[in-house]
Order: sequence, then structure tokens, then C-alpha cells
Amino acid sequence: MLRAIRTLLTEDKWTAGALARNDDGFGVHPLDPSAVKWCLVGACGKVAWEGAEEYREVRFQNLMSAFVYVLDGESVTHLPNENDMRGFDWAVELLDKAISALLARR
Repeated sequence: MLRAIRTLLTEDKWTAGALARNDDGFGVHPLDPSAVKWCLVGACGKVAWEGAEEYREVRFQNLMSAFVYVLDGESVTHLPNENDMRGFDWAVELLDKAISALLARR
């Protein structure tokens, strides 16, 4: 899932201040078909919530746990707007660290 999020989040698909945005710049749900941009938490939601409904929340929480592990206990979900303001570079660096950490544990 982390790699899918990393593939989804490109600089031109990044947004801040909303979980997702459509082409008109309006905030939408991460699964909304009109969504074309996502923040880190929104991209996690999109990837985790696609697929079997009964496991959506478990997948999302597993993703958040991977970030908490990399951030030494700091949550990325308690203040999404604050995390968004850290910027695209921070988000992809965090994703890369999480991917590396999980690969190292295998």
C-alpha cells in the first residue's frame, strides 16, 4: 500500500488543506471519482479504502501505524492540515522512510 501511495503522490497530484481536490480546486472525498489531487492522509485513505469494504479501516490504521513507527510515535492524522503544510517533499520523504523501514523488517 505504501508503494501505491508513493506512486499516487506526485508533485502535480499534491494538495494541502483538504484530503483531496477536484479539477476546480474544491475539496472532495479521497474516493470521489472527481478527485485529482490528494494530501498525504487523503492519499492513504484513497489507497486503503479502495477494495473490500470490511477491511478498509484496518488497512488505513495499518498505514498510519507505519508512519507512527517512522516518526517515533508522532501521528500524521491528528492534525492533517499541519502535516499538509510541511509540504510535498516532507510527505514523500516520510513515505520513502516508511517503505525502507518496512523492507528492513522483512
